[in-house]
Amino acid sequence: MDKETGLITLQLIQSALPTQSDFDKGDEFSFDRLLDWLTQQIDHLIDYDYKHLVEALYRIDVPESKVAEILNGDVTNVSRNLAKAILERQMKKAATRIKYRDW
Repeated sequence: MDKETGLITLQLIQSALPTQSDFDKGDEFSFDRLLDWLTQQIDHLIDYDYKHLVEALYRIDVPESKVAEILNGDVTNVSRNLAKAILERQMKKAATRIKYRDW
């Protein structure tokens, strides 16, 4: 993931999802680092604010079928799989914004 896509993706996530900590942008902006950070945020929301997580998934436009598949799947990876679905969706939005911003 290039830095521009990463920054826009992060901005989209932070505007749609209540987060407990800031993402350390640092020198490397990678999908894996963003996924690890987002997984921690999802863990917190599952434990303390599930309602906001569900609302955010709706606003972010993660398909309901995908959410159901994740929630009914391997319970040890729910947070990571939700984080991955959110990241993939927000990266698509970021790519669209970058592609059409000069129109």
